[in-house]
Amino acid sequence: MSRLMSNRANEWLGRISYSIYMWQAFIIFNFVDRPVSIAEKITHKVLTTTEGVSSALGSEAGKLIVLGGDVVPTLVTLLYLGLLVAVAA
Repeated sequence: MSRLMSNRANEWLGRISYSIYMWQAFIIFNFVDRPVSIAEKITHKVLTTTEGVSSALGSEAGKLIVLGGDVVPTLVTLLYLGLLVAVAA
């Protein structure tokens, strides 16, 4: 397992992991939550839900962003991870 995990990519992620931890809440709030709230106000469409949030994420979670289909949520997640790693680096 040690040999499998010992590669340049994992070592680099290990070096920036604290930065990833520190930036993730800022990015979620400013580049995910705030734009979704603005989009809800502009389009008058509900893009978030609180249904099932406590059972899925625990009682501390506030809301879930609802994205239709399978492709859009995956693309948004990859975009978020790319932005997070780029900022953390």
